Amino acid sequence: MGRLVSLVPASWDFAFTPGAPLDGTWQEPWPSCPAERPGRFVVAPAYLVAEQVYAKQRVHTG
Repeated sequence: MGRLVSLVPASWDFAFTPGAPLDGTWQEPWPSCPAERPGRFVVAPAYLVAEQVYAKQRVHTG
């Protein structure tokens, strides 16, 4: 079976600024973390397809 090739650009986004508040347009807190605290580290990257957020970045807020 042949490999499928997509012409739509997709990427994983690990960009992150420690201590910054979360940006709800492309980030969300890890389920056990409070949303009002600043981010500490990325748990799961955002997934973008054609520059649109398909899955938000999950961030540990501690």
